[in-house]
Amino acid sequence: MSQDWVGQRIGGPSVMSRASGGVFSNEDVMYLNGMPFSASGGTEDTSSRPGFKIHTFTGSGTFTINSGSNSGVEYLVIAGGGGGGGDGHGSGGGGAGGMLIGSPSPIGPAAGGPSGSNAGDQTWGAGTYTVTVGGGTAGASPSNDGPPAIDRRGGNSSIAGPITTILAYGGGGGGNVSEGGAPGGSGGGGGQAAESPAPQAGIGTATQGYPGGYDSQPQVEAGSGGGGASAAGQDAQPAPHPAYGAAGTGGNGRATSITGSSVTRCGGGGGGCHPGFPSVAPGGSGGGGTGAKDDTAATNGTANTGGGGGGGQSAQQVGGNGGSGIVVIAYPTS
Repeated sequence: MSQDWVGQRIGGPSVMSRASGGVFSNEDVMYLNGMPFSASGGTEDTSSRPGFKIHTFTGSGTFTINSGSNSGVEYLVIAGGGGGGGDGHGSGGGGAGGMLIGSPSPIGPAAGGPSGSNAGDQTWGAGTYTVTVGGGTAGASPSNDGPPAIDRRGGNSSIAGPITTILAYGGGGGGNVSEGGAPGGSGGGGGQAAESPAPQAGIGTATQGYPGGYDSQPQVEAGSGGGGASAAGQDAQPAPHPAYGAAGTGGNGRATSITGSSVTRCGGGGGGCHPGFPSVAPGGSGGGGTGAKDDTAATNGTANTGGGGGGGQSAQQVGGNGGSGIVVIAYPTS
């Protein structure tokens, strides 16, 4: 029985054998079998993770799918970290930038809490996807005692295209004295409680990050840690010393292996501590900055991790800057 061609044939003909039942071009075969998946953008890598192509964006750009579609796309979207507070005997550390992970198969709990999953199940088709990488925000300085914590929030990161918008929120800024931490992807730590009511912790965004810590007692005289992707920032701790306590450490970040090796990102910044306290408050694993102490300045969150900046204090009245974010897209090539 003869078979008829269904559909539009394109391209120049390529004569096949009589047994093949017809005349088809190479484009016909592609039409029948589907276009191969082809994409470009960012820094491209086909060697670090066998069987995958990786596109890494450390700054804003464009991810273009030139042909085909793929249901195996993975992504990691990390926003910029929040800046640390900068005054009083101890200011809050900045919160880490929000972390979003996408994968076609379940990968465990989402960042920012045990509920939910970051599994991605969308098919990515041809088109242009705008990639935005959020910057880390500067910490507070003594010249103006600010800006307020809400203005120290890191920049958002996103992938926006034909199928969806994936949006991670910047980390919350750490609070100055008597100022709460700002909300964000992960929340900023509250500053020293110099009066009632105590400054509150900045809240994190569900599935992106955890809240910061807070100082509930004025005698502590220390800042709290910013939240991270896998843990809340630590509260300022009451007095191991008769007059003051310990600053809170930053919440830990989360490890991912989208690039072929395990990398931890999105740690919160440590709080600033009283000048007489014996040790500084470290930032969370994954790029969180260390809090200030007397002659030790707060450190910045690490670039391209979304880490929060460390909190400042009276002798070092400059909070650390948040670390910039990153966007990574990967997909199987075979």
